[in-house]
Amino acid sequence: MNRKWIMENGKLVIILFFIIFFTGCSNKEINIYTVEKPKEIQNEKIKFIKIDNIQNDKANLKEKIIQKMKEVNNIIPNYFHINPKNYQSVLSGTEKINKKDTFYHKKAKIIYKKPRCMVTLYPCKEVGGMFFCNFSNPIHYSLKDFNLLQKKSYQNGNYILINNQIYKKNISCKPEFATITCEKKEISLKAKLNIKDKNNNLLFSKTYKKLSIDDPCADIKEIYPNDPKKYKAYLNFNQKADELAYLIASEFIEDIAPHNITFNAKLFDDLDVKADFKDKKRFENIINEITKNPQNSKNLIDEMQQLANKYPNSCIIKYDLAVMYMKIKNYQKAKNLLLQLNNCNENIQKERERLINILERIYF
Repeated sequence: MNRKWIMENGKLVIILFFIIFFTGCSNKEINIYTVEKPKEIQNEKIKFIKIDNIQNDKANLKEKIIQKMKEVNNIIPNYFHINPKNYQSVLSGTEKINKKDTFYHKKAKIIYKKPRCMVTLYPCKEVGGMFFCNFSNPIHYSLKDFNLLQKKSYQNGNYILINNQIYKKNISCKPEFATITCEKKEISLKAKLNIKDKNNNLLFSKTYKKLSIDDPCADIKEIYPNDPKKYKAYLNFNQKADELAYLIASEFIEDIAPHNITFNAKLFDDLDVKADFKDKKRFENIINEITKNPQNSKNLIDEMQQLANKYPNSCIIKYDLAVMYMKIKNYQKAKNLLLQLNNCNENIQKERERLINILERIYF
């Protein structure tokens, strides 16, 4: 490749360089589904729980909490014993709903396809000190163009002299802003939930707040002339209260019980050790296969383990193998491999720390 060719094809060389560079640094991701530990409290007494009434429960929060507890039992059988005779804890609480439906006015700038302000010039003649104008053949200018024109002209009140011709000027502008009428609906749901043991000792207490606002004018800053001037909010208070109660029930259960989570884990597909061509292709095939056919994980893990044994100094092989073990829920092996990853590159270290933090939260 001579210097002349490089000079003539410089852009092509740069493009090819970036393609090769970014391809070499590529990575893939797989979804991992697992169960996370309770976020706030783990206490055996909570598993044997009596569900007391929630005061002012207009959103059926109690029923939604029971529903979410049953969902936990589908994940971990018999985790919750709901309202047993030998209960060891009691759930109670209070609920408050606030609703607002208001109207307000707001200014919005009007967008015109043509200039908002126009200047009309009517040709005139001066006779005996009086001006007589012809209104049948006006000349129109945008305000911007007229401002440039009048700098080179003479003016007297509403009259202007342009190229020895007298004109009467008239400036007319359409409104710059329009006032729109907006309906705004908002609903908030606040619930304080307490769990006490049979001796009335407080085990857990937390206040949950959820808010929903329907304001169709919130993002309106500009409108077109024919746009509507009244905007209606369509939030259904009863339906939204039900949704907010479900969100609070979900958040409450995440605080006190194991729950499903999904996260992405990166897979690196560029080897960090010198490998023969056959092993390199084998590694690439494993990574491609695990992303396309994760149900074949166990067989692929056996193949990757063989590569890990052959190339013990490869951070990438160990890291990818750890991710594959996480995929089949063998968290202890995954953690052991991740803990072995020292003195690896920055990207590996960053993902290693992230996955270790996730493993600390996994329920197993």
